[in-house]
Amino acid sequence: MATGNDPLALARIKEVRRLFARGDAWMHYYTVDKPESPVLDLLNVRYLLHWETSPGATLPGHELRENADALPRFFLVNQTVTAGRLDALDLRNEALVEGDSAVWENPGAARGTVTVELYGSSRLRLRTTVPAGGSFLVTSDAYYPGWQAEIDGRAAEVVLTNRAFRGLRLPPGEHVVTMRFRPWILAWGAAVSALALGFQAARSRQWHTKPRQVNH
Repeated sequence: MATGNDPLALARIKEVRRLFARGDAWMHYYTVDKPESPVLDLLNVRYLLHWETSPGATLPGHELRENADALPRFFLVNQTVTAGRLDALDLRNEALVEGDSAVWENPGAARGTVTVELYGSSRLRLRTTVPAGGSFLVTSDAYYPGWQAEIDGRAAEVVLTNRAFRGLRLPPGEHVVTMRFRPWILAWGAAVSALALGFQAARSRQWHTKPRQVNH
């Protein structure tokens, strides 16, 4: 959602939203004031509902606008950069990444294709066709520690892309890309819970087997 209404939104997500919307960093709701911003295309925003009215408004008291330039949730680009303002980049062909290891370009390459085979809150699977020289996969899904990626079953680096989202370098050819959310805190929490349950079970057995004195 372009404006969002989420008090728990990640700081980087809010930073991106403020490129096209009014609001302070501490706010959880933003009003779009730059509907022409290419960042809205990057976020797959297809429709905007405005409070302002104009002649021929679609809904009484509102105006519904369609963004025909909205990009898909997953697509390929031929170049990555490490500097520049997000809303000033050619977001259809470039991705802003963090870390020099992700800097790469393949100018003049064909676009390539991405097909979504599975999409869930903690897991996704994509089938990609990548041109000679490789491509970089851009997503509009939030980056967060714990996301892991595989290309054809082999581990791959998830790159912080376009300030707040996940990206991935892809070699040429046809590939199956999977991403799973496996934060370390889940494993740590499961281990603590198992220890607690084991301790409680041991205490329970000890209490049941301990001889009890009976007063006559």
